[in-house]
Amino acid sequence: MKKIILGSALLLTSVLSASNISAANENDVLNIVRGFGSAYLKKDSYGDPYIKGRIDGTSYNITFYGCTKHKRCDDIKFHAGWDEKVSLTKVNKWNRTKRFSKAYLDKDGDVHIGMPVNLDNGVSQENFEDTTSMWVKVLGTFKKYIGR
Repeated sequence: MKKIILGSALLLTSVLSASNISAANENDVLNIVRGFGSAYLKKDSYGDPYIKGRIDGTSYNITFYGCTKHKRCDDIKFHAGWDEKVSLTKVNKWNRTKRFSKAYLDKDGDVHIGMPVNLDNGVSQENFEDTTSMWVKVLGTFKKYIGR
C-alpha cells in the first residue's frame, strides 16, 4: 500500500511541476508574455537571458535574476522606462500608494517602473498569466499617471 501511495504522490508531483512556470525555463515565460504582445528572448552582456517585449505600444523588458551559469534563474523583474522628467514627489506618491510595482528616477532623472516576480519554485500557468495581466495594468496606469 505504501508503494502505491508514494508512487501516486510522485506522479502527482511530476504532473504538477510540469505545468509550473518558473524562471528556470525562460521559454515558458516567453510563451506566456507573447500572449500579451510581441516578445523576443535575448541575452544580456553577462550572458543571462532577458525578454524584450511590447504591450499596447509600450516597450518593456523582463530581466532574469539568480541565474546559475546563465541558466536556472530564480526570479524575474518586469521593467519599463521613459525619457520623461517626473518629479520625485510624484514618484514617491506612486510608491506610497501602489503595492505591486515601484517607480524610480535614474541618474539622468528619467522615470522607470518595475515589478519583481518570485518564480523560484514555479507557479501555475494561470498565476503567471494573471501576473502578466497585472503588469499590463501597471503599465497602463503608470503611463496615465505620468501623462503619457
